[in-house]
Amino acid sequence: LDPKLGLFRITRAKGKTLSSGGFGVAISTENVSSFEEKTPTGDTTVVDKLLPTTHQYLFVEEVLFLHERGLLECKDASLSEMLDTSQLYQLLPPLQISLPIYFVYAHLRSQDFRVLRHSTNRLEILRKQDASGVPDSKLKEFKRTIRKTLEKAPPPIVPDNGLQICFDVYMPNASFSKLNPGLPDFLVATTYYSESRVSFVDCQKILERCEGIRLKVATVSDSGTVVMFGLTNFGVPVFETKENPN
Repeated sequence: LDPKLGLFRITRAKGKTLSSGGFGVAISTENVSSFEEKTPTGDTTVVDKLLPTTHQYLFVEEVLFLHERGLLECKDASLSEMLDTSQLYQLLPPLQISLPIYFVYAHLRSQDFRVLRHSTNRLEILRKQDASGVPDSKLKEFKRTIRKTLEKAPPPIVPDNGLQICFDVYMPNASFSKLNPGLPDFLVATTYYSESRVSFVDCQKILERCEGIRLKVATVSDSGTVVMFGLTNFGVPVFETKENPN
C-alpha cells in the first residue's frame, strides 16, 4: 500500500500485468539516480539525475476482489506484514470506497467485465475520439492523457439523493486496451435497494448525461445482494382524443 497515492503497487506478478489488462493504472514518477561521469580533466565525478520510473498500481476495490479469490497477496505500507481480508475491508472507508460500491464492482468483475472508475473528463475525450478518430501523430499523446484520467478518476460514491455514474463498463474482450478503450458498452450508477431516494427527474437527468450510452442502475440490499436494472428513456406516448360531436 502506498499511503501517499492511496493505491497498491504491484511488486510481483506472473504473465500479463493486471493493470495492462484493464484493472489498474500505471503511474510514472521521477527518482534521483547517481551516475559516475568523467570530467574533461579525466577525473571521475558522481552526478545525480532525475529518471522517470513507471510502476503498476491497483485500486483497493480490485485488490480486495482478487484477494477474496486467493489470487493476490497484499502487504502493508512497510512491506513487513501481510494484510488479511478483514484488514482490506477496513481500508475501504479511509480510501473513500463504500461497501455498496465494492459489492457492485465485485458483481461486475465476477462476470469478467472490464470495470473502470468513471471519469467525466475521460468520457468527453473518448466521445471526441469516437467522432473524429485519433491521427497516428497524436496517438501517444492521446494515450498519455487517458492514462492521467485513469489515475485521477475520483472514488465512485452513492449519493444521498439522485443518481451518479460510478463505473464505465466494457464487455469481456481479450484485446481490450484501457489506454484506447473506445466508448463504454454501458455505464453504471448505484443506489440502495431499501432506501432509494431516486425520482423520475433524477432518472431523466442521468440519462441525458449518458448521451446514448446504455445505463444500468445497480441496487444493493442490506445483505449485499446486487440487482441491476436497465434504464432507458422511451418517453411517454401522447394519445390524441377525438372531440365528441355531441
